[in-house]
Amino acid sequence: MPITTPPDLLGAYGGDASHFQHILEHFFLPVITETGFQPISPNAVGSDVIHAHIISNLNSSDLVLCDMSTLNPNVFFELGIRTALNKPACLVKDEVTRYVPFDASIVNYHTYSSQLLPWNIEEQKQHLKSHIENTLSLERADNALWHYFAISHAAHLATTNTGEDARFEYLNRKIEQIEYAARRIEQASMQNEDARRDAQGRPTHPTPSSVIPDMLRALRERGVTDDVLADQLGIRQEILEGLRAGEVVPSPALDWKIRAIVSGASGKTEQ
Repeated sequence: MPITTPPDLLGAYGGDASHFQHILEHFFLPVITETGFQPISPNAVGSDVIHAHIISNLNSSDLVLCDMSTLNPNVFFELGIRTALNKPACLVKDEVTRYVPFDASIVNYHTYSSQLLPWNIEEQKQHLKSHIENTLSLERADNALWHYFAISHAAHLATTNTGEDARFEYLNRKIEQIEYAARRIEQASMQNEDARRDAQGRPTHPTPSSVIPDMLRALRERGVTDDVLADQLGIRQEILEGLRAGEVVPSPALDWKIRAIVSGASGKTEQ
């Protein structure tokens, strides 16, 4: 099941980022317990090699309750593993998820209400309990997708210990991903730098904001009073004093305002 609510679906779930955690605690776990099973939470702690304990649970559990809501890719990855092992899975989704992929839709699944209210939650629990019991009676020890796809050989998890070699391989992959991300960031930075140069190759971006305190002090020496300057910049005088002391970093918009005032007072245009 999804662990967190996708940001683009927050509105559909009442703005609750922990919606599925609440579904797990107040709906799934009580029904699973009532059905006679010992529930195993899908929440993973730590990052072993491909979350080895999750794969182990998918292999050893008598039944897997698979919530396809929001079409979470991880959920379908784990359903694929469970199917490859030819072990029963009970499929559910909420009414917000209007469809499921074709390959999964050919199997009987239950749609529950995402709005578990005090006056309907007990009814929803009974419907889910019946669906779990029906799944067990129909599938027993087999996965329903096998009947539709005529699969004849089940996968088996390796019994040998992967050991340190697999862990080093996992770390190497992570390092490669970090290096790749760093290269992308460097390339993007170079592209942005090129975009900030004019046709003659001269920088079009302003000089660093570290010169702002000197500019403000120069304006004061030219007779521009703090109250007038603060009014022109649209800031309070204490902010102006912080800028002059170098204790406040100006926003890009404020930076340009200061430079424009300095240019106007000196009669020069900055390059």
